[in-house]
Amino acid sequence: MLVQPAAEGSPSRDEAIAKAHLRALQHRAAFERLGARFDVDPEETVIEWEDAWGTPLAPLVPLSAPLVRAAVAHLVELERDLDAALGALSDTDWDRRDGPDGWSVRMVVDHIAQGYILFTERLEPWPLAADEAQLAAVDDLLARVAAQGQSPTATALFGWNLENGRVRWTPRKVLRVVGGLQRAWLDHIAGGPRPRIASGHEDVKGDELAADAAQVAVVRHQDTELRRIGREHPAVREVAWWYRYYRDRLASWPTDELDRWRTTRSAFHDLLLSMDETDLALVRMAPSGACTSVRQQLGVALAHIQEHSAQIAQISRAAPT
Repeated sequence: MLVQPAAEGSPSRDEAIAKAHLRALQHRAAFERLGARFDVDPEETVIEWEDAWGTPLAPLVPLSAPLVRAAVAHLVELERDLDAALGALSDTDWDRRDGPDGWSVRMVVDHIAQGYILFTERLEPWPLAADEAQLAAVDDLLARVAAQGQSPTATALFGWNLENGRVRWTPRKVLRVVGGLQRAWLDHIAGGPRPRIASGHEDVKGDELAADAAQVAVVRHQDTELRRIGREHPAVREVAWWYRYYRDRLASWPTDELDRWRTTRSAFHDLLLSMDETDLALVRMAPSGACTSVRQQLGVALAHIQEHSAQIAQISRAAPT
């Protein structure tokens, strides 16, 4: 079965287990209806799991092609249900919030679209050698910046949850933020605090200008130093994943939230359904040692759409503020 973070936010262990049990049964029934077959008993045993080394092995177990097809078909069903619910909303409903500080429906849909971008990004393979993988990631980032030329086009993508909305990106801003992140990692190894997520994402004067050679040289130099330090302090290699994240801040997607969601989810579906047995069995290990797999990202995608569909339903039921 796909791993589901179904019990997140549960007030007690018993309720968390009950929620996870119900979610697992619901998914199993959907997968079997869509053609998947299981050779395991539907009864379950609850065990205590404490893995001091990091990721449990269960999310990394390979998936068969039939199970992936069934899982994607189930994901499509959930998406269609949400699409239908959104189609019934008025413009006013789209901007309704669940409380004065809550997200609007529009923001939730934008967040869901961003989730598909991240799921797809996390299924991109890495070269096996850590140095080679980190260097390839910074090369890809700088190539994306260079492709913008001297007349860059700004993009805007939904940020991290704490950012509560879209963040504007230009090549110059990406290099500024990446350079700052690299310096933060270098400072961290020297005794400073661990780099903070989303640091530097606010707009500053000059971000609208074209990127220049000096910025590129700084990013290159600091990456060389981080790769040298990474041989003794592997934690700094986390920066390689952030190179990919900031590279993709310069990707162009439809501006409208609903169109963006439909486009990003189609890209995710197409990627999954194009994979052969080798792709499905592959564990993507980042230079930092963090691992991900098709099973893991599909599980998160199913939980994500259900969680936020429920959130949108709750907002839609709320009295206008």
